Amino acid sequence: MNKKRIFLILILSLMVIAGGIIASANEKIINSMDFQGEEIRLSLEDALERALAESSAGKTIKWNMQKAKIAYDNNYDLARTLRTIENETNRDAMIFKLMGDFAKSQMDKNYQAELNNLKTQVKQQYFGLLQARDNMKINEDNIKVVEKLYKDTQTKFKLGMAAKQELLTAEYNYLKAQTDYEAAVNIYKKAKMGFNVFMGFDVMQEITLTDTLTEVKTTEIEIADAVSRALINRNEVAGAEYSKEIQRLTFEKISTRYLSDTKTHIDQKVAYETAQNDYENVFKLIEMDVRSKYLTMTEKKHAVEAGRKAVESAEEGLRLVQLTYDAGMAVLTDVQEVQTRVLQSRLGLSKAILDYNLAVDDFVDSMGVGRVTIPIM
Repeated sequence: MNKKRIFLILILSLMVIAGGIIASANEKIINSMDFQGEEIRLSLEDALERALAESSAGKTIKWNMQKAKIAYDNNYDLARTLRTIENETNRDAMIFKLMGDFAKSQMDKNYQAELNNLKTQVKQQYFGLLQARDNMKINEDNIKVVEKLYKDTQTKFKLGMAAKQELLTAEYNYLKAQTDYEAAVNIYKKAKMGFNVFMGFDVMQEITLTDTLTEVKTTEIEIADAVSRALINRNEVAGAEYSKEIQRLTFEKISTRYLSDTKTHIDQKVAYETAQNDYENVFKLIEMDVRSKYLTMTEKKHAVEAGRKAVESAEEGLRLVQLTYDAGMAVLTDVQEVQTRVLQSRLGLSKAILDYNLAVDDFVDSMGVGRVTIPIM
């Protein structure tokens, strides 16, 4: 059988396989925008566990761990081999040993950094979906209030106590509230589909999140202690120190082979001095990062507190203006203005809680290894 015939058979076989995969996928397509299947209930902890096991990001973390182990073994093998050669190559052996030692010490830290990133993504997806669900409920509640106002205005119009313009305005606001609710439902469905894809579910899988979007507890650690922990734990410190040592050994090796006025010698000297400077600066950069995240967390905390007061104030204002409107001492636009404030303040509080929760996570992670991985060669 000639090569051309074999190639054609291979192409046809692949087309048959691809066709079968596409046909199977088409059978699963749901002709509806309603979520389907047996309900899957997920707490945040459940979502974190599943993401590590099933999501593409979780699988990548495990593959990177395996690659780190391979790098560790390969570098040690090279170091052992080079030790048996003449003394001139001993620095090469030292470099490969350093690379192996770093790979060994960094594997778990990189794993934790990638895990921190994955947890952040899961929380963004989970809390984002909760917020979309809350916003949908807030808009649904708004419809009920606006509908009542519309019906009250209809009654007043029939009794000659309200002008037709008031009735038309009330009707418009009722229709707008329905449109806003429909938009919120669509945003929720889009967020739900995105969550399903991220978690490795079918796009239209019915899922229910069992946790609620509530304010997490603020960490009580003092800023000086937070900075101290970060300077000990952060991956960037280990990476900068490793880079400095690699460049030092390489410079020593170059210095034995090239004169000081050659380009190779000068380039490596610059690389070494740059690595030294980066190592000295990394501590300042980490401190600035921790302090910045602390400020953001504090700012978002205050935004939540202000948001709660805004909701309380708006709801009390609505209660009072509704009473005055029912007594004929306020006009419809007064009620509508305050109702809009209630809606906006409730939506704002939901967003503030989401932002605050994520800011707390950012600050907590900044005290540990962080979310930056250091390449292992």
